[in-house]
Amino acid sequence: WWSRSVNKCTEYVLKEDIADYIIWWNNDIEPFDDYFEKVISLLPEIGDHTVAGSKIYVKGTNLVWGMGGYFNKINGNKYHNAYMVEDCEKYDKITSVDWLPGMGTIAHTSIHSKVGPIDADKFPQYHADIDFTLSAKLANYDINVFPQLRIYNDISNTGVKLKRSWT
Repeated sequence: WWSRSVNKCTEYVLKEDIADYIIWWNNDIEPFDDYFEKVISLLPEIGDHTVAGSKIYVKGTNLVWGMGGYFNKINGNKYHNAYMVEDCEKYDKITSVDWLPGMGTIAHTSIHSKVGPIDADKFPQYHADIDFTLSAKLANYDINVFPQLRIYNDISNTGVKLKRSWT
């Protein structure tokens, strides 16, 4: 599942010391044309103290599918910063959040080393991304969405709603 795959990749990168950053990517997302140029230009700002998230749109629309979210410590609920809302100026600012989804999330390898691997036993497919980024926040890392990092999510190709065979 997603979590063990991400852990295998992260373990390899850390062991071989072949990169400074790790970006989580899914098969159901597509970057805007300028995405990777913007990532490169933001790396000095992201540094080794920030887990950076992307602004995620529903593919083919101007609807924001996600920009991270918040965690209510009192009742244990999580909620989105933006979810299925029309994009507007409000969502054009760098935003501090508690957690990020596993789509277009970027972190320095030192953050992965300190926070540790994703909990693939408790979260084999869903919510491991939230757990990891919330754990990073609790370890005093900044969790920020950079709205200039824009990707599309093909929601028709997402999760348990997918109706195709594994064979």
